[in-house]
Amino acid sequence: MVNAHYQKGTRAERIVRARLEARGWHVLRRWGSKGSYDLLAIAPVVTARLSAPGGQVREAAQPVLFVEVKNGPRAAMTPESRERLIEEAIRYGAVPLKAHYARKVPGVIEWTDLLTGEPVPEPRAWR
Repeated sequence: MVNAHYQKGTRAERIVRARLEARGWHVLRRWGSKGSYDLLAIAPVVTARLSAPGGQVREAAQPVLFVEVKNGPRAAMTPESRERLIEEAIRYGAVPLKAHYARKVPGVIEWTDLLTGEPVPEPRAWR
């Protein structure tokens, strides 16, 4: 029999993954939560025309996200796991985020920037 906590956690990860993919992110899941984050999200590269003479084209990459998914706002990260995630994100130039269900609003995902501890809007990738 599968652990109920594991099932809730994987369901939350699938929901967050689907939300990011619907907004243009390419998302990879780390099975079994091996490592410091659950999801790796990469935004597509966008081609933008510069206003320079000759109409030069430049590619601008969007950020990479390292996302730790929790079942709710009370499902806290240990200080050690939080620091490990932040260190790994900084090493790879990623943005460390925590995603969790809102306390009193069913189906709503809240996002927290782990560097500042501040809530952030749901990430959107350029298309």
